[in-house]
Amino acid sequence: MISVGLLIATALAVAGSKIEATDGQNVTICFNIDEVEKADLVRISFKGDNEGKRLIAQIPWRSNIPPPSGVSMDIEKGRVCVTIQKVSNSSSGLYEARAFFREKMSEVKVQLVVKEAPVYTSPAPEHPPTPKPPTSDLLWLTVIPLVMIIGISGVVCFWRRRKIQRRQKKKLKNNSNASGGNAEALLAVKTHQPCSNHQANSKSISV
Repeated sequence: MISVGLLIATALAVAGSKIEATDGQNVTICFNIDEVEKADLVRISFKGDNEGKRLIAQIPWRSNIPPPSGVSMDIEKGRVCVTIQKVSNSSSGLYEARAFFREKMSEVKVQLVVKEAPVYTSPAPEHPPTPKPPTSDLLWLTVIPLVMIIGISGVVCFWRRRKIQRRQKKKLKNNSNASGGNAEALLAVKTHQPCSNHQANSKSISV
């Protein structure tokens, strides 16, 4: 039994199917091959849309050319896995796994399609809410206390002014009464003095 699976989350695909990945992901393709761990040689090759087939992984590695960077291969019981780091559009193409035994060869193929990563736009910054103009009720609640304060202040000032005026009038009245009394006293003195002189003269004449 020969099958293939793609380890992207829990997604699996059968041999010959098309598998999709996203640009920038690390993709691991696992080819299930019976007794692959007993094979004499295991190869993973890749054929792009506009290029020929080329070897990307092999165990054991039997080439003077070093294996390509960003590709790793691992053999487990019953399957062989190849990991391609940060796939891109150029990673799209046909991947083929071959296991060579003494008397047979097993082969599995799968098509990988790499799509562009979705573009996420950051949300626009939230603007603080615009303050609403004060309503008529709120305006009245603000104006009424102000009018009351002004009215009370005016009444207090008027009362204090009237009180000061009353004190001044009372003081002037007292001063005027005192002046009148003094004038009457002086008039009485002046009027009384001639009478005294007349009496003195009368007494002298009598003698």
